[in-house]
Amino acid sequence: MPTDLSGLLLAAEGATIELLKTEKGVMPANILHTSGKLAPSYQHWRRRHSREGHPYYLGDAYIDERLSRRIPKSAFKQYTTMRILRDMPDLKLQEIHQTITIGTADVELSRMLEIPLNAPVAHAYRTATDADGTIVFVGNGVYRGDVVRLDIKVAL
Repeated sequence: MPTDLSGLLLAAEGATIELLKTEKGVMPANILHTSGKLAPSYQHWRRRHSREGHPYYLGDAYIDERLSRRIPKSAFKQYTTMRILRDMPDLKLQEIHQTITIGTADVELSRMLEIPLNAPVAHAYRTATDADGTIVFVGNGVYRGDVVRLDIKVAL
């Protein structure tokens, strides 16, 4: 589970990304970090990441619809959302927030991640704002608990 910007930019080695759902003109359902102002509307993508045929991450990404029009659909099958946003010309990301909580798999997560009901999972809530203070990205993702490892360098 990435805990720094470089980790958020790289898809896991050998991962495949499956695009499960897209919809336009929506608002994020759950915004944990509220620093910044909402965009008028967002495009939503639901993706599942797998390695060697085993799913390990299910995520919902909401991107400011004004930006999403410039993103080729194929990018969402290859790159992390943060990588897509960082590489966009004329977009300056100002702040990125991430909160990680631990929970258990409900019926949907159990089915989508192929884990037992109530198995441990890690929820990752992410937001990114641009230089104007607009929330350009809201992400809500869930990792299987058996693939989560946090390596954090503690500054002295």
